[in-house]
Amino acid sequence: MTQPLVTLGICTYNRAASLCQHSLAALEKLTYSNYEIIVIDDCSSDKTQDVLLEYKKN
Repeated sequence: MTQPLVTLGICTYNRAASLCQHSLAALEKLTYSNYEIIVIDDCSSDKTQDVLLEYKKN
């Protein structure tokens, strides 16, 4: 049986450190494999975009 697609939404603003330490780290522990992640970033001025691009590579 095919698993339904689950969409996970994350809102962020200047939270590169906590995004990496908490949200993305928790997603790596998921056993469910059919999901997509949508991150809504409100023009962060920290390294949020860099963190997300690095996560996307992996």
